[in-house]
Amino acid sequence: MGSINVRSGKLLLDFRFKGERCREQTKLTDSPANKKRAKQILDRIEAEITLGTFKYWDYFPNSKKADLFREQKDMLTEHTAKKARKTLLFKEFAELWFDEKKIEWRNSHALSVRSSIDVYSIPYFGDKEVGSITKADCCG
Repeated sequence: MGSINVRSGKLLLDFRFKGERCREQTKLTDSPANKKRAKQILDRIEAEITLGTFKYWDYFPNSKKADLFREQKDMLTEHTAKKARKTLLFKEFAELWFDEKKIEWRNSHALSVRSSIDVYSIPYFGDKEVGSITKADCCG
């Protein structure tokens, strides 16, 4: 349950979102009418948090916390996209393969293979899923 406080004559919304305490100052001056308005806003915010539809930056676009929650959302989106992929990207697979195989090789051979991967393979196949690479891609 959030609360409305007063700081420097302005109303401050105090609530929790994703385990973080959030305190955002409004431009509303301390008056009964503005407190009622702030309470309505706070009730709407808490309802959206409960429903899972709250977007911090919609209410507080200039807040430092908005950037924090946007970064968390971006990281979650990236993680979800990785999970949705059926296979690894070539560059991810190449790194795994190289790390596993290099212990079997002499250092000079490992350097040669690493160079070939970095110069030829990753620039061409790097962002492709391994499962989508065809023979035509390799021979063309």
